[in-house]
Amino acid sequence: MSHPAQHLVRRGICSLTTGLIISLVTISGCGVKTEKIGTQTSNKPLTISADSANTPITSRGIGPALTHATLDPQKPPAINFALTNWKITLPDATEYLPDWLTAGNEVANTFYTSPQTGAMVFNCPTHGSTTSSATKYSRTELREMLRGLNTRPSTKGIGRNNWVLSTAPHQNQVSAGGIDGTLEAVLSVDYVSQTGPAHMIGRVIVGQIHGEDDEPVRIYYRKLPHNTKGSVYFASEHPGGEDVFYPMIGSSSNSAADPEDGIALGEKWGYRIHIEGRQLSVRIIREDGRYVEQSLTIGEAYNNDWFYFKAGVYNQNNDGNPDEYAQASFFKLKATHKQYNKQ
Repeated sequence: MSHPAQHLVRRGICSLTTGLIISLVTISGCGVKTEKIGTQTSNKPLTISADSANTPITSRGIGPALTHATLDPQKPPAINFALTNWKITLPDATEYLPDWLTAGNEVANTFYTSPQTGAMVFNCPTHGSTTSSATKYSRTELREMLRGLNTRPSTKGIGRNNWVLSTAPHQNQVSAGGIDGTLEAVLSVDYVSQTGPAHMIGRVIVGQIHGEDDEPVRIYYRKLPHNTKGSVYFASEHPGGEDVFYPMIGSSSNSAADPEDGIALGEKWGYRIHIEGRQLSVRIIREDGRYVEQSLTIGEAYNNDWFYFKAGVYNQNNDGNPDEYAQASFFKLKATHKQYNKQ
């Protein structure tokens, strides 16, 4: 299937309510807990320092079934979703700030509302542009912007546009736009690449916590061409070090068998990333409420970092058939943070 040229689309908006949702989010879980150690797929040796040598815990259980607000297929993404606190990067490396999104803009065949479901659709070709020398892949992806429509705070650094951990130094918490955070999404991955180098085929990142240089969380969906269902796993990067990979559903292997409990293309599922201080949990949720959750402690050096969420499609294949792409449809996207208590 070819990937048509991008065309900007703007729909009229009669009214728009904006604002950052600020709340205190706590986590709860159920089910029997068992120990599982993350795996590393890099050829480099993994160095475990004293602050990262923890035993991650995997839990499984059943919670509420996935739900999302009613979505209007006739409205642009900014009507169906609160996008005041996000900017978007497109496959040609163009970036648009929150005012572009809240004005009702779309990009045909790349970022748009599904005319069937009202979902917010992200589509990224295998061959696109990159945003920096630090990445090899293209994306159609939202980047959290806590400053919203106020362009005075700097995009980068410890300030009103980004958030820090509740274990960060006191002054960092005072200066930041938020403390700790939770990102919740309901989505389906609709298409992934089927050709290219073995380690790239079928991979896409659909959610992240990004720091200044490192990423405490990247959630991957991967479906191999010979399988009917895909796997879900995440990577957690040790500050200045290596990624550790945690399988959640199925396997990340280049030759993985068809996962019995896998997620098919077009199937709804959800994720919940929650971080409080250095305590991180990632929950993958099936439509009926069944979930698997991994909890771990991230590196101590993250106490001095600053963060933002990312969501959408970060295509992890840059060498497949030029007609291929990665696509995901989001039915829910919600980010929440605590605020510094000045009392």
